Amino acid sequence: MKKLISLILALMMALTLAACGGKQSETPSNTSESKGQAEQSEPVVEDVDWPTGAVTIYVNGKTGSNMDSKARILAEYLEAELGKSVVIENVTGNGGAVVLTQFLTQQPNSNSLC
Repeated sequence: MKKLISLILALMMALTLAACGGKQSETPSNTSESKGQAEQSEPVVEDVDWPTGAVTIYVNGKTGSNMDSKARILAEYLEAELGKSVVIENVTGNGGAVVLTQFLTQQPNSNSLC
């Protein structure tokens, strides 16, 4: 029975991966026209002053949990790199749904991570 379940799960995973592949896009030929188009479509990189304020990291778990410890280590590196303060917001409950809801319903300011 275990072998049958394993076989079914392996088949389902293989079908899922095959379905995710989708249709491959054709690559343009190596002509001078396609090279000119590629040069024109390169993104423009601008110097952006980010973040504009303190960065908040929302963590699913209590203070001192495994995720909290990892987030605090990340916060130290972010503070050193960005020069801004990083706040860890611990939210518990409902297997992560509470923290996700709190993160998604806040005012969008691009200074928050979840």
